[in-house]
Amino acid sequence: MNKIFYKLQIAVLSTILILLLFGCQKPGSKKILYLQSTVNDIVFSGSYIWGIDSTNSKLLKINPETGEIVFSTIILEKDPRCISFHNGEFWVACGTGKIAVINDLGDFKNSRDLPDFNLGQLNITGLTWLGNRLFILSGSYIFELYPETLQIRNKMDLPLRIYGAMSNNGKDLLIINSTGSVLMVDPDWGYVTGERKFKITGIPYGIDKTEEYYIITIPAGKRIHFIK
Repeated sequence: MNKIFYKLQIAVLSTILILLLFGCQKPGSKKILYLQSTVNDIVFSGSYIWGIDSTNSKLLKINPETGEIVFSTIILEKDPRCISFHNGEFWVACGTGKIAVINDLGDFKNSRDLPDFNLGQLNITGLTWLGNRLFILSGSYIFELYPETLQIRNKMDLPLRIYGAMSNNGKDLLIINSTGSVLMVDPDWGYVTGERKFKITGIPYGIDKTEEYYIITIPAGKRIHFIK
């Protein structure tokens, strides 16, 4: 009986958590930033949005109030796709099968190979740190990598195409798909434990979150949406 009661408690608490994260919020845009450059993935750090301009291989520092690009630098790797911030460094996953590491001033530090990925099939669409765990998205797959070697530690498959990813308080993955839904995903098993749908025109790509708003990019429209 005690075990059954414990499992019921866990189920109730999990349901409450999902409702708090997704069900009790009414989606609506605070504002839309229209940019001069195409921005794929983003990360919010130090009161600024840092974005990847894949077309010109640039890292952009963007004012979140005006959309002004206040700083840009060339990424010394071709085809940058996705970005995450960890321990004072930007990690940029590239379609060449490398990760470029850049410090918080925008200075290039080094690049590292992704040894287990077939370049002919490489289509990186997301990168995020979950505490000290590193994850990459490709197609419908979530890969957890060993941070020291960047070799694959675990592989999970979702039945849909997935794009940008972010950490949800260091516990779960938040992943956006092509229809504009944000999925809460268990990082160990790949189970979708929650979903929130946004009404956005265009295909979203990058996602991150401030204390109050989700930030979602629409690269084709050169837009960044702030959604509550």
